[in-house]
Amino acid sequence: MSRPNRVAPVTRRAPLAALAFISLIPLAAGCAALHDHPPRGAADGLQAAAHEASKDDTEKKKVLATEPPRHETPSPAVEVETVSCDEPEQHVAPAPPARHRRFLEGWDIGVVAGGAASSGAMLEPGADLGLRGGYAISPLTHADLSLTYGARRWGGASGFIGAFDSPYEITTDLSIRQAITRNGRPMGLSPMLGFQLTSVGWDFRHPVVADDGSGPRVLSSDLLDSYAPYAGLATRLIDSPRMRLDWVVKAGARFYATSTWEGFTNDTFHPTGFVQVQLETHFPF
Repeated sequence: MSRPNRVAPVTRRAPLAALAFISLIPLAAGCAALHDHPPRGAADGLQAAAHEASKDDTEKKKVLATEPPRHETPSPAVEVETVSCDEPEQHVAPAPPARHRRFLEGWDIGVVAGGAASSGAMLEPGADLGLRGGYAISPLTHADLSLTYGARRWGGASGFIGAFDSPYEITTDLSIRQAITRNGRPMGLSPMLGFQLTSVGWDFRHPVVADDGSGPRVLSSDLLDSYAPYAGLATRLIDSPRMRLDWVVKAGARFYATSTWEGFTNDTFHPTGFVQVQLETHFPF
């Protein structure tokens, strides 16, 4: 009868024991990592950190030792918008893009033509023709500048017929008008205020010799300046995006200079009233 073999069970349990031992190696290494420090030296504690933190900027500070940080470099903060479930979500409409003004937007040019009559006896009524330009200060306010030329004829009582030939007037006119509205809409009527600078000129039928003390000189023409404040009313006849037509009536007083360009004393032209009726075209840019 054979004896039982005691080595066989031990041999069968040996692989299991080996696997259990191998599984304990990583655990032991992890525990060692928790308790052992790098060979470079121990890190300073919180007391040392508190001591250094209590020093002001005038005291010399010590460089404290630490272990490698366990956290990674923080990523940039990301703002997250949260919406409450109790409140309805509000949608904010994006702001409209800024409107870019066109070149010369608000400006317009055109032609002005009409007639002028004076209450004095110096000049008979005449016609004027010229160019104008304007700018829309606001949707209801408009400023205008015009330059006109008009041939004139002397009045019968002027005393200049047969002596001064080819009389004319050159006028620079600056005005501003404000549109009248009803229920917020323009009515097509615009009261206006303006100021004119006018030069009345003529040719001497025969040259004139004049002397201002520096020697005689021969003159063939002369000019006399005047200024005139006025009020008026503009009526819109045609209003379209490409062209506007206004009918304008102006009335004011004209005041003449005391002497002419060549130095003659003004002893004939006296302050007088005037009326102008004009048509204006406006062509926006």
